[in-house]
Amino acid sequence: MNKRLAKFALLTDLHLGPRVLYSGIHPTKTGGANIIMSCKAEEVLAELVSQINQDESIECTIQLGDLIQDEVFAPSTDSDLKSLDKAKRLLTSLRGPSYNVLGNHDTVNISPQRFISELGHPAPFYYKSLGAWSLIVLFSANTPSGSIEVCEDQLNWLEETLAEHANLHPEVPVVVFVHHSLACQELLGNYWFEGRAEKALINNRKQVREILEKSGCVRAVFNGHMHWDNVSVHNGIPYITVRSPVDNVGLNSALGDTPAKTYAVAELCENNLTLEYKGYQPRLYKFQLDGSFLILEQ
Repeated sequence: MNKRLAKFALLTDLHLGPRVLYSGIHPTKTGGANIIMSCKAEEVLAELVSQINQDESIECTIQLGDLIQDEVFAPSTDSDLKSLDKAKRLLTSLRGPSYNVLGNHDTVNISPQRFISELGHPAPFYYKSLGAWSLIVLFSANTPSGSIEVCEDQLNWLEETLAEHANLHPEVPVVVFVHHSLACQELLGNYWFEGRAEKALINNRKQVREILEKSGCVRAVFNGHMHWDNVSVHNGIPYITVRSPVDNVGLNSALGDTPAKTYAVAELCENNLTLEYKGYQPRLYKFQLDGSFLILEQ
């Protein structure tokens, strides 16, 4: 028997806020088109919330960061707070609870503590026991040197929290959520991060992965930020990148400007994990306990 332990939805990189022209680092490949459709974010989020609510078996939703698009041309805390308020109203209309991760755009004009407090969480990184499974949210932040780090205090907290969890609940799996990637994924072909790993991957990712592996209870790690979907496996743990629903999938095609409307639904079971992507480019992954996986539909 393969008992289901949890079913949750995943959203990331809504960039709800002012319209900004993003044509990536290779604008000749994108024809100078806007490849992040932040102007459609509010209506896309409303549509995805409605779809998630239709599935009564989904217990909660994880939002993986960059919920808002910061005001670039006239940086303003007030403007970003208005975008956050719009996003928050939509998230609170979800039938189940939402758990939120901070992204780099979220905290340009709003402090991390204020942003996460507005969403109802006590701190930028936290642990939550949900009975048959537990979640950990990490906060990956840009440092003054330009690298992306999980800070030392957070590393100590993570190691202590996982050790306590493994001691008290050794049979309960943990799933980790963070904005930037903890994997050593190949970036060739990425419109944003090809040749710019320091802008995409957590600098001390190996140290974080070692803590996760040592605990023996982490089943999977999810992130956003990359604006594509990707799976990397390190020592039996899958590191899964979820795509943004406002990515423009109509580039160089007859579709024209079209948001991807991507979200994912994960089912965590005793013996495996399935992940189904919804939207314009659906696919289904099935992960085994050793991290190996199959793409069942594409």
